[in-house]
Amino acid sequence: MNKTFSVLIALAFTFIAYPQQQDTVIIAGGEYQAGGFHRTMLGDLWRNVWATPIKIPVLNLKTFADGLVPEKGGGMQTKTLHFKGADGQTWKFRSLNKFPKPTLPDDIKNTLVADFIQDQISTSHPTAAVVLTPFMDSLGILNAPPTIWFLPDDPILGEFREEFKNLAGMMEVNPDENEEGGTPFANAEKIVSTEKLVYRFLDKRDEKLTVQHSLPPGFFDVFVGDWDRHMGQWKWAKYTINGKELWKPIPKDRDLPTRMIMLTLREPTLQQLSPFRGKRKKEVI
Repeated sequence: MNKTFSVLIALAFTFIAYPQQQDTVIIAGGEYQAGGFHRTMLGDLWRNVWATPIKIPVLNLKTFADGLVPEKGGGMQTKTLHFKGADGQTWKFRSLNKFPKPTLPDDIKNTLVADFIQDQISTSHPTAAVVLTPFMDSLGILNAPPTIWFLPDDPILGEFREEFKNLAGMMEVNPDENEEGGTPFANAEKIVSTEKLVYRFLDKRDEKLTVQHSLPPGFFDVFVGDWDRHMGQWKWAKYTINGKELWKPIPKDRDLPTRMIMLTLREPTLQQLSPFRGKRKKEVI
């Protein structure tokens, strides 16, 4: 009886100390708002979108996915926290804002160069991944639809609390191999990384990629201008179709679609952004 009473008191204290709001108003990146001179020199970009207040739901770690337990942090410019849900899925929280400073060399971390690089995060749209979901669905591209949430200051975050508390971001299912018997993503028989798939093809020559599912994601990347598609941003799902073992791509972590670079200053340093400008010279053979 005393033990039950103590547990109830503890739960009541947690609820009072850390009440769960349903919604809150946030500004994804108020630091990107700028005056006329700043915009003339560095561009309008998506500054107005970053600085617009929006109302988003507060993530309740006790009820979302029947309860979430944080497992590991990560990410480079994007703060990323992985959760294990009681629903059998692995979930991933990714911050809306980006933090490039930790990836920079030590000798420029506290300089104007670092400030400039942070400011250029405004070249990307903060919620582009949400906008692209229905387009990918209509093309039959496997994807994990993200939703926008506010991660509150909750003791459940444990060791990750200080870094991730009061952070706005996107929650999405993390397509994983589920070797521990979790819920399969998109009813796939198996899910692996790009690296594992390459080595798998060396041993299992009868398994193939499906052309009708592999080409659309690549063309879609070109269409939306998402040039940041390294091998770590793809997972692969295995299906048996008409007796054949086939693999379908799962693109993820779409941070740079609809990105608009408006600075000629950056072009010499980012060769993949070379513009089409002027007349093409005739080649002499």
